[in-house]
Parts: sequence; C-alpha cells; structure tokens
Amino acid sequence: VKPDAPVVRSNSAETVYLQAGAFQNATDAENLKAKIAFSGFEANVRAVNLPDRGTLYRVRLGPYRNPDEVNRIKATLSQNGIGAAVVKADD
Repeated sequence: VKPDAPVVRSNSAETVYLQAGAFQNATDAENLKAKIAFSGFEANVRAVNLPDRGTLYRVRLGPYRNPDEVNRIKATLSQNGIGAAVVKADD
C-alpha cells in the first residue's frame, strides 16, 4: 500500500487509530506529538511493553470510526511530512 493511498474502506465500521510512530525514547515520541499538534491534531503517547522489543512509546491519533475522517487526517499529516499508519484498536 502506498503511504498516501486511502487504506480504510467506506464500509468499515471498526475502530481504528492512526499511528505516527513508535519510539524507544519517550522524548522522541513527545517531539512527534508536538509536531502533530502544529498540524492541528491531537496525538497521545502511550508506553507499551513488548516482550521482544522492550518499552515502546507509541504516538497515536484517534480512535476513529469514520473512514473518510481517517483518510483526510492521514493525508493532511502526510502533507506536513508526517507518515501515519492505520492500526486497529488493540486494547
């Protein structure tokens, strides 16, 4: 899938997030959160402990249920140099 291609279908009713990054360093995650704020969106940083990778700090936006909104926000972030992947709610 191309980074700028819409990946959420209109018939999807599941809850998804946009993940802009995952870092081993909390400061890096907070810096990305700030960059996203300058794009006009609110992101959250959440620490998760992965058995094979240690603690990662995920930078996510959402949750979203509207595919059009997800695609619009993803496109806006991309125009601002921020890549984001659509991820299903896992918690």
